[in-house]
Amino acid sequence: MKYINFKYPLLALLASMAITACEPDVELDQVSPEEASGQADFSVYVALGNSLTAGYADAALNRQGQIWSYPAIMAERIQTIQPELTFNQPLLPEGVANGTRYIQSFNAAGTPVIVPVSNGLSAQQIYAPISGTFQNLGVPGAKVGHLIMPGYGSSQGNPYFARFATSQAATVVGMAADQDPTFFTLWIGNNDVLGYALAGGEADEITSPADFEARYRAIINQLKDANPNIEGALANIPDIGGTPMFSQFPWNGLGPLSQEQASLLNAGFEAQLRNQVIRGVITEGARRQIIAAVAPQVVYQQARATMTEEEAQEFMQSPAGQAAINSLITSLTNDEEPEAVNNLVVQNLNSEPVQAQIEQNYQGALQADAAGQLAQALGEEGVAAVNANQEAQLTQLRSAGFFPNFTEGMNPFLVEDENSPSTFRVARETDRILLSGVSNPAIFNPLEGRAILPGAYVLDATEMAEIESAIEAYNNIIRTVANENTFALVDMNTFFDRVVSGGISEGGNTFTNAFVSGNAFSLDGVHLTPKGYALVARKFIDDINAYYGSSIPKPNLDRYPAVTFPGN
Repeated sequence: MKYINFKYPLLALLASMAITACEPDVELDQVSPEEASGQADFSVYVALGNSLTAGYADAALNRQGQIWSYPAIMAERIQTIQPELTFNQPLLPEGVANGTRYIQSFNAAGTPVIVPVSNGLSAQQIYAPISGTFQNLGVPGAKVGHLIMPGYGSSQGNPYFARFATSQAATVVGMAADQDPTFFTLWIGNNDVLGYALAGGEADEITSPADFEARYRAIINQLKDANPNIEGALANIPDIGGTPMFSQFPWNGLGPLSQEQASLLNAGFEAQLRNQVIRGVITEGARRQIIAAVAPQVVYQQARATMTEEEAQEFMQSPAGQAAINSLITSLTNDEEPEAVNNLVVQNLNSEPVQAQIEQNYQGALQADAAGQLAQALGEEGVAAVNANQEAQLTQLRSAGFFPNFTEGMNPFLVEDENSPSTFRVARETDRILLSGVSNPAIFNPLEGRAILPGAYVLDATEMAEIESAIEAYNNIIRTVANENTFALVDMNTFFDRVVSGGISEGGNTFTNAFVSGNAFSLDGVHLTPKGYALVARKFIDDINAYYGSSIPKPNLDRYPAVTFPGN
């Protein structure tokens, strides 16, 4: 038994590769295809879906991934009871790497170095057209509506579909229906929420349940129009929150930090806050100077509205006039004056000469502060204001969750937040931190000054609730459609809940949602490994056999790899 130990960035991970006992392929007794097929007819099988159907893995689609797709694995098993079955796939050319990720090596700390493979082929070469009749109609990136969309296979559509579409106007379901299928599998809907989730809720709308239902039913209707007696299996949608992309790093998974690292990070953030406070003190000083200059002008204009010029001049010099000026200064300082009067101050403050002077004073103050001589730039009163404001803001921001206090060990992540006075917030327990952000040092590297995760790499509780609500609605629709049409329902949602909640043992293999080491998920954290796709094929076969009384043998999981390690 061989084990490889490593650490993933910020978290300690253990990956173990174990040689498991071989599970022999099932040998069926000599029975006719009709007997082995039960109540189903597998003579013409087509598979419809998205990247999960196509065999997408490790952030790319390539020829070997297609060969290990779950429909191809199923078809190979069906052929043992239905030898006449033909199952063709729109295979990519040999050697097309297409950005596939792999573990290149392990660094000195034991962290896997994951890199994309590129062989320099152009998009035109990768997506070169291919002709033929294909039974695997899985299209990476497809949502439910794309399967019925004319033009999805055009040059303006999806390049994965365009390369094998029979025409630019062809639809995925139309190409399936044209084959007069007797049996089909449909696993679609993940992308109707996944695009939104992968963008941290900042792009790509979730498909409404009403639209999902209309489009899903349209797929079924077209297939039944081609063959009213068609049989099939409809797979529902797993909870995406359990995939490594959304579960690998908990909200407080930043670390472990040493005490020295924690102190350095705290010092860096506090220095940034102090700089902001210094600018604020300088800006407020400039604002007060402007108020002191504007207030007499406003009081004089108000006096002139009811007085002669001479009377107004006398009023300005009188105790009453001085009191009016002082009162206005106080009101303007506290932003209590009407908008028109306050705007006069703001306009002066934002003028180019004033802003240039503020910037000059600010840069000088930063240099003085770095030299421990801030009093020379701001005076003792200014230094006192900076120190008091900094302490007050630290206390206020930290208590509100808008400023970090790093400690030795594990810490919460920091997340961009446009509603925060600090422009970021401390992650909450309900946040989902995306693997794609944390694992990319160009985006996130705390000790190199990139300690705040952009919002596109975090899902908050509201966004997760929207996703979960949509998936629940989609799955209710899929269940209803399956029942209405007497199709098998393949409950991938419950199945993958088991993978996530504690793992499952199947065919001598254990599957969990652990990144790299869990056997189920590939290096993109969303799609499956070949072994994971074989597991899915077994689930389809189990439920099809149970529903239709068929005897399709299950694939041997030991024939399919999981994550490939260097040297293997």
